[in-house]
Amino acid sequence: MVNDQGSVKWMCHVAMPHDEIPFDAPVLSIDRHFVEPAQKSAFEQAFNANKDYFASCTAPRKMSGGWRIEKEYEFREEWVLFIGWDEVWQHYAFPQSEKFQEGQENPGSHVCS
Repeated sequence: MVNDQGSVKWMCHVAMPHDEIPFDAPVLSIDRHFVEPAQKSAFEQAFNANKDYFASCTAPRKMSGGWRIEKEYEFREEWVLFIGWDEVWQHYAFPQSEKFQEGQENPGSHVCS
């Protein structure tokens, strides 16, 4: 980036295959989930167990996530979730949808408050 055109204010690195990020979507949400270190494995298992179900809720757009490599806080892990949407309102409506509520186990139950 040319110095007089802008600057980087925030950046992180996420361990995940780059081809799983839905760059083809008109709208891309980047959700940060903070997880207690002792719950990292349980969170990942819950996410993987429900990934196909939640992906069906966002279809035809992809969703994928991974762990942040460098920690912002020592006392918690960070799961970064990328979801493709056609419209911004879909992202806001998704957690309130009946289809979301029908999920078997909510990975969010392992998220820090």
